[in-house]
Amino acid sequence: MKILQLFGNIAMIVLIGCYSMAAVKRNVAWGNEHILTTDNIYKSPGKARPYLNRGLFYFNKNRIDDAIREYLIALQLDPDYAYARNNIGVAYYNKGYLDAAIKELTEAIRLSPGYAEAHYNLGIAYGEKGLAQEAYIEIKKAMELNKNLAEELKYSKP
Repeated sequence: MKILQLFGNIAMIVLIGCYSMAAVKRNVAWGNEHILTTDNIYKSPGKARPYLNRGLFYFNKNRIDDAIREYLIALQLDPDYAYARNNIGVAYYNKGYLDAAIKELTEAIRLSPGYAEAHYNLGIAYGEKGLAQEAYIEIKKAMELNKNLAEELKYSKP
């Protein structure tokens, strides 16, 4: 009886040790955004969202070409992913590719008509292209869809 209890205790210790090691490994990933996004891609093959997230990581590091690459992969996996369309539109805008930006942002809105940020971003792209009336319409629509958008954008990263 004592031997069974001893084996049970040893098995419990081994099990706790295994879970602890997995938790430590995951905490390392959570401590580094690039490792985390790459880990999510590895654990969710064929899903678009992890590529979108890694694209955001690259975009926030001003690695626009890398961000575009990740957004394109996300769109290959899910062509109707409005967030990826919006993000690649913003990345194209940052590269100065206004026509490509407008195309992607327009598609994001077609996929998700209530997507206020996409309307806003399209308005900014139209304004940069000199299309003042179109810019006004899109920014007005964005503000109608999200009354707090101006305040949210004030605190967002450029």
